[in-house]
Amino acid sequence: MEGEAAAAPAPVQQKGFVELFSETFRFFGSNFVMIASIIFPVFFVVNIVLPFLQDYIPDLAEILGLATGNEYLDDIINDVLGGLLIGIVALIMGGIAEIALIKAIADQLSGTPVSLADAFSTGVSLLPFYAITGILFLVIDGIGWILVLIPGIIIMVYWGFWGMAVVLRDQHTFGAFSYSYRLVSGNFLRILLYWIALLILFFVLGIIWDPISGAIVQGAEGEMVYNATSALAAALWRTVETIYAIFLIILFLDLEKTR
Repeated sequence: MEGEAAAAPAPVQQKGFVELFSETFRFFGSNFVMIASIIFPVFFVVNIVLPFLQDYIPDLAEILGLATGNEYLDDIINDVLGGLLIGIVALIMGGIAEIALIKAIADQLSGTPVSLADAFSTGVSLLPFYAITGILFLVIDGIGWILVLIPGIIIMVYWGFWGMAVVLRDQHTFGAFSYSYRLVSGNFLRILLYWIALLILFFVLGIIWDPISGAIVQGAEGEMVYNATSALAAALWRTVETIYAIFLIILFLDLEKTR
């Protein structure tokens, strides 16, 4: 009747555990190629190209003025600096790939055409903010775990969506933590149980994967072939690990809908 207040819209129902995992595995299966196209190139470069290039790094001790004149000590310094340089490059590439993965998965879930070039471009542009926020989270959460177990768990659950907040919602550092906290508020126990379920899942998957990984590497002869097969096994496992990221992104988007 005219004048009656319009009925309030029905509240959006949160997805249950089974629905979330079902959607996660469906997405992983139907988008395996897209996910692998982000993971595999990075692992190829990090595990094969960078170790190969390490032998061609110039004399860093001499360049940085750290040479001692003792050949033995200078070799040690060069090995340490070379390893550190390679490690930093690997971390940068891993961070870019992680951001690109979040971007690509979220775009696919929302029905937006996925552009890997755009995903990696986002990875490059957001890397400084992502790295600073990630380091801050690890330090604060690490202190919580070291001092007392409970604060570490609380921080992990309440701030655990910081990565999605940085990449998808343009939030940085404590803004990302605050955004994650608001999503989790009222759902702490539910999210904690999901974290535990993910840990159990990947413990089981790890047990299953060990013999598969061994079979891939088995029989590899020569350093180059061994490095290539090891990189392949590592890339395949890291691709499987994206199930974890997919689940969290789907959960992140679901929490946003029910806020």
